[in-house]
Amino acid sequence: MDIDTPTSHSDVALPRPQVGAAPGPSLSSVTKAPVVVWFRRDLRLDFNPAIAAAEATRSPMVAVYVVDPVLWNAASEERRDDLMFVLAQLDSALLRAGSRLMIRRGDPVVVIPGIVDRLGAQSIFWNDDVSPYARRRDERVRQALSGSVHVTDGNWVCPPGSVRRANGLPYQVFTPFYRRWREHLDRYSQHGFSRRAGDEPANATRLWVPARSIEQAISGHGHDPDVNASDRSAADDAARSEAQHSDDVGHPGDTRPGTSHNSLSSTAGGPRRLGDPVELGVIAPGARQWWLRPGTVLAAWQAEVEVRGGLSDSFADSLDRGAHLSPALKWGVVSAERLAVTYSAEAGAQSLIRQLAWRDFFADIMFHHPETTDIEFKAAYRSGIWHRDGDLFTVWKTGMTGYPLIDAAMRELAETGWMHNRLRMVTASFLVKHLLIDWRLGERYFRSQLNDGDVAQNVGNWQWVAGCGVDAAPYFRIFQPVRQARRFDPEAHYVRRWIPELAKLDPQWCFEPWKRPDYGTFDDPALGYPSPIIDLAVGRERALQAYSEALGQASSPAPE
Repeated sequence: MDIDTPTSHSDVALPRPQVGAAPGPSLSSVTKAPVVVWFRRDLRLDFNPAIAAAEATRSPMVAVYVVDPVLWNAASEERRDDLMFVLAQLDSALLRAGSRLMIRRGDPVVVIPGIVDRLGAQSIFWNDDVSPYARRRDERVRQALSGSVHVTDGNWVCPPGSVRRANGLPYQVFTPFYRRWREHLDRYSQHGFSRRAGDEPANATRLWVPARSIEQAISGHGHDPDVNASDRSAADDAARSEAQHSDDVGHPGDTRPGTSHNSLSSTAGGPRRLGDPVELGVIAPGARQWWLRPGTVLAAWQAEVEVRGGLSDSFADSLDRGAHLSPALKWGVVSAERLAVTYSAEAGAQSLIRQLAWRDFFADIMFHHPETTDIEFKAAYRSGIWHRDGDLFTVWKTGMTGYPLIDAAMRELAETGWMHNRLRMVTASFLVKHLLIDWRLGERYFRSQLNDGDVAQNVGNWQWVAGCGVDAAPYFRIFQPVRQARRFDPEAHYVRRWIPELAKLDPQWCFEPWKRPDYGTFDDPALGYPSPIIDLAVGRERALQAYSEALGQASSPAPE
């Protein structure tokens, strides 16, 4: 399957192994039981500890991915498209090795044991995850398996729980965490990768089970062999219950008018399942997500280092995809450890390296405090500062607040699944401080919409902005959206790109269009764009008062 060629999701022919691919062991011809590698958020063959551990057994290897309805139904269309693209990309890499990616849909607690039993696999390997849902799921899968389970760390530079203070306790402040984290990284850099992980994908070529053998092994058991009829009903019921009550999978985003979800979305009769044995026609890429290609990701990283010397704060950079490195880390297209070790000594890479450390820091916090998906880390903020005004929340998420920078960012998010990091802070601050809307609503919405949506990172960042998390911003730090726009988008390129109502205005009026002399007249180009939903000064003072009361402090003037 040529993933560069635009195709529909439903008319892609199932590709066959390439002629000349290195032959692997067939399931019928080997005397050694196979092992299963369960891919989750580590969708790559190189620098993958789970693959390296499986390869060390010298057993035939079968690659598996399970489309979990709980996570699928909670994701935006953009993130689903990204997942389809990355799965097709991984399958193509396996195809070059003469094998295929076995993709199934259903509750992993039912599907994974079914695959292991059908293949007669002796062991299963996967890379660990840190979200509460993933940890519950993995424990249930462990309990349902009779064979051996091997869990490795392949999603971070330093695995959650590994960076600790001298007394053995975890860190709650980033700066000392970062210093200790750098010590770990420096050791990795001096002595090679900490978890040597198949840096050459060809190393495992001879061990991947050929595609035809996988297809024959599965198709010989009839339609949908992984789950029998009674188990399917139980799995669907469990998925629906988990989607309703889970604390960390987010909530489905709104579908844009005139669009529909791709063919893996739920139907009235419940989640649709993939056909036998490896139905990749439904996961053909729907867009050219070039920033999810490993080679392009590494080139983009190198460009950030060489051209800008790190991450840019200019919102204009959101108009291209040059700095969009986080989606590749979200899906594990590239190894975070590989990036950190490779560029640890590069002066121009230090801001990027620091972002990897923040990523590990929030994962570490989630590892030690999974309750923070729903509960403020700081107990003082649990008294109810925020409210849940549905109308205000809708105005914010649809980009109709009357503040151009806020609205541009929210419209970009809804259309593309992306938002610049600084804009994430500005829009979050506006919601939780100027509007005093519950941070949990904003966090869930961002998580469902962002194409790099990650539980630990999203929760950590939202609690940081709200002031209730670890090492959080002080409560009196309130981002002023007009000043932020003037500073980082002085020519209003970004604002005018995402708010067509303001496209014809002179840049000087794009940040506060209500101050134009002819504002609201019949010849006003911005007619139809809403007036500000709240006065910024009033919202700021109200937030300071609410936070001061919650913390038992007297309200006092504070710098912005």
